Amino acid sequence: MVVLIGGEDQALAWFRQQCREGLRAVVVRGIPHAGEVAQANALACAVNASMKTNLLGKAATLEYHVAVLEHNRDLLPEMAILLLDAQHSFALVEKLGNTHYPVFAHFPQLDAVPQEILQARPQIQRLPSQEIPSAAVKLESPEKQLRHSIARREWLQAIVLLSEHPELLEPFLDPIGWGVQEDGLLEEAFGLLRSLPEPYSRQPSVLRWSLALAIDLGRQEELLETVQEVLRRAPDGKLGAFYALALHTLGNSRSLEVAEHALSLDRSPEVLSVVGYILQAKDTYKASLLLNEALEKAEAQGLSLVQGEAALGLSQCALLDGQLGRARQWLRWAARLLENGKINNTSLRLRVLNEESHLRVLMGDLAGLEDQLRAEIRYSQGYSPRIRNLLSSTLAELLIVQGRLEEAQEILLELWARIKQRNSFAMYAQPTVTCLLGLGNEALARKLAVEALTLNIHSFGAYALQAEIAVWMCQWTHSPAEAAPRLRAIAEQLETANLVPYAVPARCLEAACWWRLGDDAAAKFALSRVRNFLLEVDSSSMVLLGGPECARTIQKQWRKDTDELHLHFLGQSKVWFRNRLLPVTGKGLDVLAALSLNQEGLSSRGLTDAVYGEDAPEERTRSLVAHLRRLLPIERKPYRLPFHVEADFLTVQKLLDQHQTRKAIGLYQGPLLPESTAPLVEAERYRLETALTRAALELRDGEALLHLASRTRDDLNLWILAVEYLGTHDPRRALAQARRDQLAHELGVELSSTSTASPITAGGQGQLGEGKQKRYQN
Repeated sequence: MVVLIGGEDQALAWFRQQCREGLRAVVVRGIPHAGEVAQANALACAVNASMKTNLLGKAATLEYHVAVLEHNRDLLPEMAILLLDAQHSFALVEKLGNTHYPVFAHFPQLDAVPQEILQARPQIQRLPSQEIPSAAVKLESPEKQLRHSIARREWLQAIVLLSEHPELLEPFLDPIGWGVQEDGLLEEAFGLLRSLPEPYSRQPSVLRWSLALAIDLGRQEELLETVQEVLRRAPDGKLGAFYALALHTLGNSRSLEVAEHALSLDRSPEVLSVVGYILQAKDTYKASLLLNEALEKAEAQGLSLVQGEAALGLSQCALLDGQLGRARQWLRWAARLLENGKINNTSLRLRVLNEESHLRVLMGDLAGLEDQLRAEIRYSQGYSPRIRNLLSSTLAELLIVQGRLEEAQEILLELWARIKQRNSFAMYAQPTVTCLLGLGNEALARKLAVEALTLNIHSFGAYALQAEIAVWMCQWTHSPAEAAPRLRAIAEQLETANLVPYAVPARCLEAACWWRLGDDAAAKFALSRVRNFLLEVDSSSMVLLGGPECARTIQKQWRKDTDELHLHFLGQSKVWFRNRLLPVTGKGLDVLAALSLNQEGLSSRGLTDAVYGEDAPEERTRSLVAHLRRLLPIERKPYRLPFHVEADFLTVQKLLDQHQTRKAIGLYQGPLLPESTAPLVEAERYRLETALTRAALELRDGEALLHLASRTRDDLNLWILAVEYLGTHDPRRALAQARRDQLAHELGVELSSTSTASPITAGGQGQLGEGKQKRYQN
């Protein structure tokens, strides 16, 4: 780090001279009274302006933004960062000083530099003084200064001015309050509003904003007594709505009564949105009506944050009604608000991402999802533990669905060791138990499920029931007669409370119990209660609704195979048979790939050609199959797999044939057996990559293109189109653009400002010729 001492203009001029050609200059101006989030917002605006992208959002922490910059340093353009008036942004100096970026911290004089910085012995550059001609200073009125701050969206300066001139509260508090919330300046604004003298601090409008900020900060109890006293003296709809929300977050049953009274006094967008949210658990129909009204009024008044919150609420109503598709539509609507730049709030973006990701996992739409979740988990390490935990759990569910149980186990056990709140153990018990049961670790699954139940036995809401379902996931196969009636009772309790998604695993387990007991009618009745929900769940995701054995039991009612072979060969090499991971490696994997592609069977000669090539002796194949038959009952004459085969590469091809391109790309985790040199595998690998690439180019879906670009070989066409079709405000676009430029530079290709790719070149970078695409037959 270099410390610059002198005037602001001299610092800027010196910094510009140091920034050689090709080095992006990022200038961050220090803001008086700025807390960490305000400093993070200033950094985000400066980086985005320099890069001309929307890489960093607002309302995040410095740790989040620094993690994004550090983890993507190899992709992003070279940057140098100047911190002007760094005495107002010490947190920025501290965090950025530990990165690999060149950082210059400017201070007006040496005695303004904190001792912590001087002790690190930085390079100090004293700037030449410069005479500034005197000029008459024109003083603006506080009202005019406030209007300028609002016009420039400088919300921290605005709230500071407002605290110094409380006589201006009435016309300016609402627009400043919305700006403060959108930018995440909660701590600063809450402190300044609380410092107002009476009678200003007890005005309903001031108390309402103070309480809204306090709820976000988890400090609502500090204000409840004052709010109750003010409402008793002068009822106010907006203040009453947030009072009801505060009671709701604390589990107070009076929240519904208070919310309905507030609604009778005021039907503004924020009141409608808050009351709709509170009513969800009691009456989703009425809640949906209120949230729709809130959305319409918020659109008319330009209240983007209320639009986003109302859309989130509508998605939750749809989910509680068991309508996954409708829930996802509302989440996509909220996501579009974020992508179009109407809202640049990191907290809301991550909440929408997690909710939509969970639905996408259930519905089997996985294209681009894993990379996005992993990136956000990495970035949010120092941001919000709750958000990070939710994203980690969703990523683990995705890996479970894909059969990558060891990876999921690592994430879930780390999560289990990290969480502190007892309710969290109940929330994460079911995916953790599902994963452990899939790996055959029933003892640990049972131990963790019992731990979650013990911690939540007296918990508020559905937590105790969620934990008890996790316990029954471990026990139902041993005592189905005992489990079935108890699971039915749990499901009925959850359905009565209008919590259909939480009741689904209980109903699935109940049905599995009845089938195990031979009662087909009772099993079908149990599933009929959650039929609409299950119709929208992808078959591969059924494992999340009761565990692996429950999913198999339900699916076997439609397919009676007792033995099933699962091949996970895209980007990996795993073989599962009878719920057991088999130790198959090398050419054994090639044999299984060849036989699954030719399920009618292959002769000894045909299988040898497929695995070794035309000149290889058949004895090698016979010896290899003899070894494999110790693990799998492979038939001979011809060689054939005499059971049902589920293979990820076959599923991808089937989805492409059905024109379900997004699903196909979502399942594609990498090349088919990437280490294999078997002729048939190489031919199939090339054919599948080419088909996927052509389908993606025709689809013109930015997220799908990004997923495929990151999974296949470095195909410049895919990166160009991913950039073109990702939303201009999507944070992933900046990184995709950086990778596109990097790859173009490596290939010696010059890109124009409007680079596009032609579908004609799709798959043109494959390394296999026509001779490799031979079909191996008897």
